[in-house]
Amino acid sequence: MDSNEKRTSKELIIESAKKEFYENGYKDTTISKIFNSIDVPVGIFTYYFKTKDMLVFEIHKQFFEALDQLIVSKYKALESASFLKQAVLSKLYYKIILEDNNNARFYYQVLEKRSNYRVNREIISPIFRGVANEYEVVLSEEDFDLIMILNAGARREFFLNYFRTNMKIPVYHLSDMLEAMIPMMFRIDGKTVDSVLLKSARIADSLDCSQIKLLI
Repeated sequence: MDSNEKRTSKELIIESAKKEFYENGYKDTTISKIFNSIDVPVGIFTYYFKTKDMLVFEIHKQFFEALDQLIVSKYKALESASFLKQAVLSKLYYKIILEDNNNARFYYQVLEKRSNYRVNREIISPIFRGVANEYEVVLSEEDFDLIMILNAGARREFFLNYFRTNMKIPVYHLSDMLEAMIPMMFRIDGKTVDSVLLKSARIADSLDCSQIKLLI
């Protein structure tokens, strides 16, 4: 199998998985259902993803990358402004997820089954290493890892309660509360944090993310 065939098969699997996850949720989507509508042998699944959760991680990773590319394509200076870029990305990220009931169901069911630890370790942690460098925060490796674990756990518990109790919180306010946690644990000045979050709202409002999808 050449590289073009491998890439095409992987893309077909992801495309079908997004459709199934969107229509049926995480719980009711099986690997066999994902392969029902595509001309790809089901045995190839483990070549690319090993497990359903690794497929979910790939979907999240692509979603983050698409949002990141949108932001830097319009605001190139944000490539070196880690906290501001993350605050903008977070607003768009949660807007797309929480304002669509099917996206929200998928997100909740993934968190309900297990933590989003891999997303936090492989995607979020590098972002906040950039924030630490940007603001010249001095932390031991152990303290940085502890903050990341606390952040992941707090976010998971918050969203489990958010969905179970049907909380009504404006997306930008929710995003600001979440994105302030790590900078505050880094002991970045509160006025600086508030200023970045305020600026991020204006930037997020200026961006058209209608073509970017978590699922479909």
